[in-house]
Amino acid sequence: MMIINGRSISLAKPLSLSDLLKREGWLEDDRIAVELNGNIVRRSQWDSEICNDGDSIEVVRFVGGG
Repeated sequence: MMIINGRSISLAKPLSLSDLLKREGWLEDDRIAVELNGNIVRRSQWDSEICNDGDSIEVVRFVGGG
């Protein structure tokens, strides 16, 4: 089990961060920031960063307004 935005999910196998974001419906959003185990992960690293059971991920969407 891992935690993504406070929700427990299970992984059948380790996934790249980009594959996990795609599976969860976040990858298409250009305005998100991702934190993995307390560390911000740059978008350029999403393909190489591997997510495993026990990890904690926070995804934040930027919203503009006035």
